[in-house]
Amino acid sequence: MNVKRLFLVCILSTVALFLGILLYALMCPPLPFDGAAHQTEELRVQSHTWATNCTSITLTVRNLGTVSLSVEKVLVNDVVASNVTYCPASSGTASMLLPGELGTITITQQFSSGIKYVFDIISARGHLYDYATTAP
Repeated sequence: MNVKRLFLVCILSTVALFLGILLYALMCPPLPFDGAAHQTEELRVQSHTWATNCTSITLTVRNLGTVSLSVEKVLVNDVVASNVTYCPASSGTASMLLPGELGTITITQQFSSGIKYVFDIISARGHLYDYATTAP
């Protein structure tokens, strides 16, 4: 007789648990799916080229994200670079790269040979992408 009661209690507990989960699922609002959660922003510096006498550096960058990326500013060793030129392949906006697009960022200033420089590229969304290299 105790086995039958124990079996009945297990069945009723399982049914109650199932109904509780079902009720919870029905009362919760549905999660919005607008694709925003799957949109990513990622920039990678693929290479760099120093100008003669270290008067400028050109960073070749690629937007590896799924959304357009706009460069807000570039810092050189934590100082905002004032003479920056952007050259994307096709987006039409100087500092914007479309997903998968390759472009260049040229910073013109006098760099010192043998000094390590850290370039922080900050996007309009506030993401920071850094790249370090030593001037030749």
